[in-house]
Amino acid sequence: MNDKNNMTKGSIRGHLLRFAFPLLIGDIFQQLYNTVDSIIVGQFVGEEAFAAVGIAHPVVNVVLYLIVGICVGASVLMSQMYGSGDEDGFRREVSTAFILGGIGAIVIGALAAIFVNPLLSAIETPAELMAETRTYLLVIFAGLIFTFLYNIYSAAFRAIGNAKASLSFLIFSSIANVFLDLLFVVVFKMGVAGAAVATVIAQAMSVVLCVIYSRKKIPILSLKISEMRIDKSLVVRTFQCSWGAAIQQASLHIGVLLLQRAINTQGTSAIAAYAAVSRLDAFVLLGNFSISNAMTTFIAQNMGAGEYDRIRKGFHMGRVMLLIYCACACLFVTIFKEGLISLFLEENSARVVELGVAYYYVMAPAYLLAALGDSCQGYFRGMSRFDETLIVTIMQIIIRVSLTYLLVGRFVVQAVAIATATGWATLVILSSIWQFMHMKNLEKYGVKKPRRAKA
Repeated sequence: MNDKNNMTKGSIRGHLLRFAFPLLIGDIFQQLYNTVDSIIVGQFVGEEAFAAVGIAHPVVNVVLYLIVGICVGASVLMSQMYGSGDEDGFRREVSTAFILGGIGAIVIGALAAIFVNPLLSAIETPAELMAETRTYLLVIFAGLIFTFLYNIYSAAFRAIGNAKASLSFLIFSSIANVFLDLLFVVVFKMGVAGAAVATVIAQAMSVVLCVIYSRKKIPILSLKISEMRIDKSLVVRTFQCSWGAAIQQASLHIGVLLLQRAINTQGTSAIAAYAAVSRLDAFVLLGNFSISNAMTTFIAQNMGAGEYDRIRKGFHMGRVMLLIYCACACLFVTIFKEGLISLFLEENSARVVELGVAYYYVMAPAYLLAALGDSCQGYFRGMSRFDETLIVTIMQIIIRVSLTYLLVGRFVVQAVAIATATGWATLVILSSIWQFMHMKNLEKYGVKKPRRAKA
């Protein structure tokens, strides 16, 4: 086992920072895939095209995060095996997750493409935006296998504490995506279809780089074709770890999709404003996801090693890091909100900026609630307790959607911020109670450790 990537010993803060920072940079570049599409389409095609891509993104995210959830669950199991020194089990889990997940990604992509028209109708997509939104989605769904492969490689890298490898590949492909967007949208005049094609090609580039690197630099991940098989003894465990994370992630973005439906009834300016603030929120909350994912890997490795005292200390350290980050994010967005929203739009979109600014009067302070909630989510994922994360996620989604529909007629986009803050507060209260009770059980174990296998 590589001591540098072994989180079961050494500085807790050092491990979390060293692991979270590459994840943050990587997540920023991952968001550039969607954000660059939005900016270039908004600037060079127009507000309606920008709104169409804005409608498409929540639909994409439901499918994308279903896949991401599968990868997160598999990563937790890989991390526990790596932390316990079970390299053979780790390799068998990698093979099983790749095959099962790959089949799942193909099926999910096909089903999403088949039902794209009914789905867009169900969320009340305006007729003038229907064709462009559908085109964008069909292209993205066609390349969904590349999305899965990148995410499962990243999950495997994270499981062994290596967050830098996929970061380098993602930076390269994200930069390539910018040039491809300009080529297909500006030069070839392909509109939203060009933006989608650019995204798929860039994602495929990152997969190729992951394959080459793993074969040359990470022997534990360098599996031959003859070694790629489904281990029946791991299927149930993989499913148990993955289904909760997958459903939780998908449920969250189904809720966002329902919020999109409410906004779609308010006109093109409201749709464009919501698209802009959604992109900004995605960027701002990347730090939360990165620190929370670092906590997940740290806790999972130490769970596998039986280092219960380090789990407790790692959770508290991660929570402090999340609160500091979100306080800084709140201040930054509060000061620069007008300019940030304007990045996505043409100069004459004053109404869109007005709606976005009203949204951030409520949303920016709510980032602190997100910090508290994400710390608990990272803890429960690392402990393979996905039922808790799923329950609180569904409850906060119900609150967010219900309040948005009640308030959208009066507050427009700001209704989403009010509802989201209320939902997050509910999540924090419930998950903090469960986390406290679970941590008390951990303390009963003390620092008693199981015998660890030799690496």
